[in-house]
Amino acid sequence: MLVDMRALATVRNADLELKVDSLGWHLTSSGLSLRGFAVEVYGRSGESSGQLFSLNPSEAKVEEQQVEVPGLGRLPGLVCTSERGKLVLALGEALLLQLELKVQDDIVEHFCLPFEVQGDGEVGTVQRQVTCCTSRWVRPAEHSSLLVNGWQSFSFSGALHGTEKQPQTCMPFFSAAFHQGAALPAGCPAAKDPNVLVSDLYGHYLQHGDNASDVLGGFLAQKAGFGGLAVTSTLPAKLTLFSELQPGPSLSSDWAYLSLQKGGSQVQQTYFDTIMKHHQLRPCKPQPVGWCSWYCHGPNVDELLMQQSLEELKSLGLDSGELALKLFQLDDGWQKMWGDWTPNAKFPNGLKPLTAAVREAGLLPGIWLAPAALVAGSKVAKEHPEWILRDEYGKVVSGGFTAPGLWMRGLDTTIPEVIEHIESLIRTIVHEWGFGYLKCDFLHLASLPGKRHDPRCSRAEALTRLMAAVRRAAGPDVFILACGAPLGPCVGLADAIRVSADTAPHWLPVGPDIPGTRWMFAHDRTNLPSARNMVCSTMARLQMSGRLWVNDPDCMILREKVALHEARALASVVALSAGSVIFSDALHLVPKERLEILKALLPPLPRAAELPRTTCQEIPHKMMTSLSSAVGSWQLCGLFAWDEAELQHELEDQDCHVFEFWSSAYTRHKAADGSFRTGPMAARSCRLLALRPLQARPQMVGSNIHVSCGMEVTSWEAAAQSLSFTINVQRRIVEPQVWIYLPGAKSPRCSGAAQEVYSEVWRFSLPEVPKNGASFQIDW
Repeated sequence: MLVDMRALATVRNADLELKVDSLGWHLTSSGLSLRGFAVEVYGRSGESSGQLFSLNPSEAKVEEQQVEVPGLGRLPGLVCTSERGKLVLALGEALLLQLELKVQDDIVEHFCLPFEVQGDGEVGTVQRQVTCCTSRWVRPAEHSSLLVNGWQSFSFSGALHGTEKQPQTCMPFFSAAFHQGAALPAGCPAAKDPNVLVSDLYGHYLQHGDNASDVLGGFLAQKAGFGGLAVTSTLPAKLTLFSELQPGPSLSSDWAYLSLQKGGSQVQQTYFDTIMKHHQLRPCKPQPVGWCSWYCHGPNVDELLMQQSLEELKSLGLDSGELALKLFQLDDGWQKMWGDWTPNAKFPNGLKPLTAAVREAGLLPGIWLAPAALVAGSKVAKEHPEWILRDEYGKVVSGGFTAPGLWMRGLDTTIPEVIEHIESLIRTIVHEWGFGYLKCDFLHLASLPGKRHDPRCSRAEALTRLMAAVRRAAGPDVFILACGAPLGPCVGLADAIRVSADTAPHWLPVGPDIPGTRWMFAHDRTNLPSARNMVCSTMARLQMSGRLWVNDPDCMILREKVALHEARALASVVALSAGSVIFSDALHLVPKERLEILKALLPPLPRAAELPRTTCQEIPHKMMTSLSSAVGSWQLCGLFAWDEAELQHELEDQDCHVFEFWSSAYTRHKAADGSFRTGPMAARSCRLLALRPLQARPQMVGSNIHVSCGMEVTSWEAAAQSLSFTINVQRRIVEPQVWIYLPGAKSPRCSGAAQEVYSEVWRFSLPEVPKNGASFQIDW
């Protein structure tokens, strides 16, 4: 039987072609193609639930129109209209889609848009088959991977390969509430696959091998509901864009986004750039750099301890100018009770004296709170039980269990009085107590499933209302960090987002010390604190930073409980993320060499690094960024051995300067040698390499001043047998050293000692550099 595949309508731009034919819609680009099918709408009709109807573009009235997409302008597109609604498709740098529905008695809850990669079903090239009741082809790791984005800060984010199981919490009784993000409707075909992978907000599907291609599907906002991308375990892979929809007489989805290209490295950057335009985001505020009380003192903070910590910071480098910090953040433990956000007896004079002292020290005072959270014993819970989020049976919705031993509950942020209460709280904290940095934690509580005061408000919109209230009350200049936060609703409202689970001084998660269960906690890849989980999620979300917000990879822990090589590796992840640089140690426990790690990261790098194309590693072993300053352009590469390994890096076909920052080791790489090899590396160690092609002129090749090995130099002028340069990182440098390539120089002279460490590469030990910088000259 022949199928009529004549196009009913077609639109094109420079890169994409979109057509609607008898099977649905078809998107092509650079020899790749996606085949999309009917939109499936799910919900309840009377006593039954499941698929209500479908909207097939081939059975609708299709018109070519210019489509207005907020923030992106008018784009060429197709509008497919039926009696139940319409599907709007527009071509920008990717395919943009929006669903508009007309419903009467039915209650709509979800929509799904299934599609597949044409040519993805070439199962003859995949030598793996699984036999259960029937034979079927499944996706092996060598065929494809999915870069998963978790629902909120603490949810697993990372690459899953082939049919690898999606990580789930090992303690659902305690932690299930932390992971109630986008979910497929029960009747959706993809939901019947027990090994389906689900990514919230967006997912990045990577097909490997000779037909390497990238498909990114997601949403430009999450206001109508939480949604994302699902990928089945079978071949050919079935991909589904899906989203919740809040009941109402007229429904519009958030704008969806779908791109495809051949193995491109810019896929995520283009997607986040499109989100920026859609929301008309302003440039991000500077990254916070400073100190936090949580990982050294936990909830055991008090007025005297905070004053002592501030004095220690001043004595260890603030007063001398060696520590260029800007933030002092008080974390959990200051409040009477969760929900009652007033100072407890440990702060008998309130918090104003602390903020005054912090500002006098030249720092910004920050504070932790959980504005959507409360516990059963709080005054707010007792006086306003109607404010607490409940389910359809009137039972309080559990927000999960967290340290220090608390069962959380959430506020219904669709109640006007709750918003007034939160705004009053934030105004007090900011405008009366004097805090300029708010760490708003456990924001998932505003987005839990429940029966809300406003039934037409989606749970994603409920968080948007909370964040908008915090922003209104705080004002535009206050820095807001969203933590434990579902990501989509925070776009445009948070200045920074925690992009990982809590870190810890241990690599693997640790639970209660019960024999026979340690393995279970060690394998948790979701919200249990550990350095591994922090690294994995931070790397997966790199390209958000500097576009949607400042990424917060959580605090660095520098004390000796963490091995020095591991502390340097974790610091390198923080540095290359170009996000917040905050440490959390009792300062008397930080040796000088550990404090030098922090100093070397300041100021933060200007942009996040990129990862190489996804391979089958659990955590990527490489991060790369391109930098430029007065000394020219170069690459900074982090090579990470998460297990004992010898790593390699492909270099351009020319001789290169290679400088390893943490060991201050220089080597010359010869093009004839092929790939650069690290040699044996201990588990959880790092090589942070500054890479520069060899040139016939004076070149900066390394320093002990800044991890970038170049951004510290703000001017660089080379003449015949002389070189002048300026170093300035807005902090005092006691023993600066720089490594410079001086072709032809025999005995260079400068104001410091010079030593040749390699042919024509000299290490200069310079005089102290004051906080406002210093200039130097070398003659030969």
